[in-house]
Amino acid sequence: MPFTTRDVQASLMRIPAPASNTTGLTETSRLTVDKVTTSPAPA
Repeated sequence: MPFTTRDVQASLMRIPAPASNTTGLTETSRLTVDKVTTSPAPA
């Protein structure tokens, strides 16, 4: 099989997925929670 950039991207996506995904999700959810809790307060 020829070694392509797609294989590299697939392996790169596969390996750090659990760690980066969980941290990214928690960060984004925390940001959205902060927005939700802070923005409706004045209104």
